[in-house]
Amino acid sequence: MAALMQLDAEQGFLISGYPRHMGDVQDYLEHIGRVDGVILLNWHEGALSTQIEYGAKKGQVDLKVAKAELQHFKNHVIPVAEFFDFKQLLYVVSILIVSCTIASR
Repeated sequence: MAALMQLDAEQGFLISGYPRHMGDVQDYLEHIGRVDGVILLNWHEGALSTQIEYGAKKGQVDLKVAKAELQHFKNHVIPVAEFFDFKQLLYVVSILIVSCTIASR
């Protein structure tokens, strides 16, 4: 947070993955105060679940951990998005995943 306070707010900046819960929102607003907008990358839950399962099959993610992180997101990040939506500061970008199977000879 201290590093953010030293930045030139006139130019602005983008913070990825923050705030993660309402406590972060409160802390940010108390110390920085200015929020011009919040971007939410909106994945269809079915597509996200498919990606998680695919990663687990490939050994890239632990299925149990990934599902717990998804639940954490629903419980903590969605209320943050709703808070900023109420303030008309939320911008939603929908993510579309098109899956295909590539056959090899």
